[in-house]
Amino acid sequence: MIGEGLSAGEATAALVENYRTAIGDPDEGPVFWLALALTQWKIGRLQDEIRDHALSVIESGADLHRWREQGLVGGRERVLTRVRDQLLAPPRPLARIPKRIPEETPFRPGDAVAYLHDSAAWLALWCIDLHTDRGGTYPVFELLDFVAESPPMLRAFKRLPAKTEMRPTVWSPSPAESRVGIVALGERDRPRDRIRTLGNVRRKRDARPMGRYAMDWKRLDPWLASILDLP
Repeated sequence: MIGEGLSAGEATAALVENYRTAIGDPDEGPVFWLALALTQWKIGRLQDEIRDHALSVIESGADLHRWREQGLVGGRERVLTRVRDQLLAPPRPLARIPKRIPEETPFRPGDAVAYLHDSAAWLALWCIDLHTDRGGTYPVFELLDFVAESPPMLRAFKRLPAKTEMRPTVWSPSPAESRVGIVALGERDRPRDRIRTLGNVRRKRDARPMGRYAMDWKRLDPWLASILDLP
């Protein structure tokens, strides 16, 4: 928020408003004040009121009861002692917070994409959607069941089956056949020389559920190798 132009006070007020429900929760409320105070301290913007909230949480033991149920009070107490020492230490220099530049993607729903894996095998990805959050906009690909020495022809792309795996679903703890989806992150790391957009196509929608994996482009190849049994 500071990178987007808000002052420390404005950003704090917005966070307090956005997390109002969590603040009222006996488990989540203490964590909110501790995290906010420590973050402010780290970037040189610790406000007295927020520091006092966090110190009150530490002194009252409000954050400890949920750890006591798990037998982890001693470890949590050591963490809180370090946090208290940090908050009482001299303030850190004001850190420069760069403006966040949201990511953009060149892909659009319907794009048929041929991907050259680092094993030299060509794979097929179909862009089915775009995911947008504070970090930007990312393509959501359906992984198709295709591994070959050359990229697929566009007319054949429409008939390629979806790659599936067995995994639990939100509807049942028992594994079910699910399509494999990829939310591709880190646009600057996209290997442009190994990607071909063949065109934009319509495919019959598969009724089976899809499991989505958020995956950086730079981590995509080893992950695909494990999914597709590639070298």
